[in-house]
Parts: sequence; structure tokens; C-alpha cells
Amino acid sequence: MKQKYFLTFLLSFGFILIFGQNNAINLTGNNGFFFSGPNGTTNYALNATNFTVEYDFYLNAPANQNARFSSAAAGYSFVPKPIDFYIDGAGNSILRLGDGTNTETISGTPSFSVGQWYHVAFAVNNTATKNIKMYVNGVPVVDYNFTILLGTNTTSYDYIGFGSGSSTNMDCKFDNLRIWSSLRTDIEIATNYNSCLNNNEPNLDYYFNFERSNNAIIKNQVINQSCKIAVASSSATYSTGIGCTVPYVHAPITVTGDYAGIYYYVDDVNGKPHYKTDDFDCNCILAESLCDFANSNNNNAIYEIYWDNTQWVLVPGDCVWLFTSCANTTDFEPSLLATNANDTPLAPCTGWVFDSATASGTFTSDDCPALSNMSFNSEGFTLYPNPSKGIFFISSTEALNLEIFDLLGNKILDQKMDTPTTSFDVSKNAKGVYILKVTDKKRNTNFRRIIKE
Repeated sequence: MKQKYFLTFLLSFGFILIFGQNNAINLTGNNGFFFSGPNGTTNYALNATNFTVEYDFYLNAPANQNARFSSAAAGYSFVPKPIDFYIDGAGNSILRLGDGTNTETISGTPSFSVGQWYHVAFAVNNTATKNIKMYVNGVPVVDYNFTILLGTNTTSYDYIGFGSGSSTNMDCKFDNLRIWSSLRTDIEIATNYNSCLNNNEPNLDYYFNFERSNNAIIKNQVINQSCKIAVASSSATYSTGIGCTVPYVHAPITVTGDYAGIYYYVDDVNGKPHYKTDDFDCNCILAESLCDFANSNNNNAIYEIYWDNTQWVLVPGDCVWLFTSCANTTDFEPSLLATNANDTPLAPCTGWVFDSATASGTFTSDDCPALSNMSFNSEGFTLYPNPSKGIFFISSTEALNLEIFDLLGNKILDQKMDTPTTSFDVSKNAKGVYILKVTDKKRNTNFRRIIKE
């Protein structure tokens, strides 16, 4: 049986960790991503008084309806209800507002080029002022007073997300979709568009950063709203993103072969790290159609790795509908796809035995060298040993400043390094994972995860 112990992630850190994850979702052709509408996702309506939509996109190639975000009327009509934005094949952007029947095109929107990241934001004031502002990379580019009536808060929106049906033609990457039920200010947009969120900001309804996903089910990152799950086309892929980088508590495990995927740390089970290809909870799903979508029968092969108190196991993580609710197969007696008897603090990369004689695969992770007490020097300094009982050594040809943080973001050490080799001591601190921040004279910063045994 799995016993879970949840950890607080390091999203409160104001800096970007180089050993973190930063994914974007890649959508081509008629592929889409929706958090309201299809497959039993939660029905949602943009706040008809004030709302703000912001996201990052990267045009891979010209397309007729690229980078599209749409809150549309029923079906695939592309009639905005209340907003629709896309970029045509010549790089011109089209921004429209509507009530599901009538539309108003907003003039003065800029053009965009292939091969670079952009951040766009749309702040809509639907009070007597009736104004929309558009921002690109935090800079206001459109300030327009519209006339169309956008509707009321009780209006139902059938499809909200990227793309919107068979006529869509896209070749684009998306990242950091944020939906606010408030009017974000110029300063808020300019200062926060490239920063991490705490995920509990007032009026933040949805935040999708596409981290810890391999398949088509994506979790809303807003605290206490994680059951508002989104779905993407099964042929959607993931690639390197932009903006905020989510820090790792434990490095992911890349598995090749029969159970291929990137397995991300999500919590602790039986006192050791628990890894999943897709970080969402089947018990959150309320619709049978969405539950059925979240399994290998629909090209969503979900797997997990955890310690079962006697060995490491790799098991299916599919969702299954049981009468009136959605459950995770690992809540029962899951099929063992592979096992590993090594009693290590983190999931090992060697020693796996597959249940099927014909199955095969490899396991790699940045944490695996740490288990063998190896040092590293890829950032211009060498740290050793790691893990350690408490005393670590660091060597460098230049002066450095060393800071150590615990997983709650508390600074526990601040030390100057002005000799080729120095040590720092955390032996009085509890066993576990800590973050080492290394800063040189030019204020270049690197981060490393250290393990105190």
C-alpha cells in the first residue's frame, strides 16, 4: 500500500534554478489544448466584468491560424465568446471580441515573426469603460475601446484553450497560460510575465506551465484548484519552454524502451520519492469520459515508480472508472512491470528486472551519479562529496559566494569563498535535500542540489 507524504515545492524561490524543468506544449495542424469544453473538463466562464489572459508562444513555422487562444461559442465556429486571438500565415495578428454571435475586430495589433518567443497578455475591462489592452513582452501595444456586449458571468463557454477544431492550422509552442478573473495592471504584467508564481495569487483561476507531463492530461497549478484538469490532443508533444523554470526537488528519471517516458518526482511514498510520467490525480476526475481518456487505451500511457517498502517498482498509473468515480490503478494491486531490490534513498538507475522476458529499457537521471558519490565541474567549480554526512568541499579558480537553502526556501548558510578550495558544514542540519546557490563576481548564478545523509 502506498503511504504519501507531500512536500512543499520551491516555487516560492525568486530565482530560476538551472536544474529545473521548463516545458512547453507543441501543437501542430488541428491539435488543441482545452481546459473547458471537451472530454469532461470542468465548465468555466471567463469573468465577464474583468479578465486577463496571458501566455507565451513560439512560432515554429508560418500557419494560417497560429498561436491561437480562443474562448469560443459551441462547436468549432470560432465565433469569440468573448475573445479570440491568432496569427495568420503572413505574421499578422487578429484579435476579436464577441458574444457568441456577433464579433468586433480590434485594430492596431502587431505582427510576429517565426523563430522567437513572445509573451502576450489581454486585459479586458467589460464595465462601462469597455476597454481592452494588449501587451507583448510586458509592453502595452494596443489600447482600444470596444462597443460589443460580451455577456454575463452566467454565460457558458464550450471551448477555451489553444486551437479549436478541425479548421485550425498551427505550428506553435505554448507555455505559461494564466487566466485571471481580474484586470491586471501594466505594472503587474510587465514585472511578472517572466517570473514564477506562488500559485495562490488572488483572482488566479488557471495556470498551466506544462511541467511534469508526458501525455495529454495537464494539471492546473493553482493551489486548491488542481482538479481542474485540461486535456490536449493525444499527438501533442513537449519541448523546451520559456519563462519560469520549475525547480526539482529530485531530478527526473528518463526511461527508454517499453515503458519510455520522463518520470517526474511528485511526492513521497513510504518515505521515499515517488515518480510519475504525469502529475495529476485520477480521483480528481469527475467525468467518466475524461477518466477513460486518461489511460493507455487512448494513447496516454501513464507510469509510476515508487518504493513499496520492500523494493522499487515500476507500475501502470492509468485511471479507471469504477461505477461512479475515477480511480488510479495503483490504489489497488497494480501489475508490476519492473522491480529493483536496491534499497537506495532515490530511485536507482541500475539493477532493474523486467516482469516480461521480452521487455527492456534503460534508466538515467542526474541523481544517479550523486548516489555513487561523484563530483561535478560543469559550471566552473567542483563539489564533493555529494551526498555527504555534513561537510562538503568546493573548488574553483575564482572567488565565489555560497548560500544554502532548505526546501522551504529558508537560508541556512551564507559563506564567502576566496581560496581555491573551501568547505561548508551542514552537519547540524537534518538529513535531506538542500539547495546550494553559487554566485561569482559577475553575479552569474548556478544552483546545485546537495544531499545531507
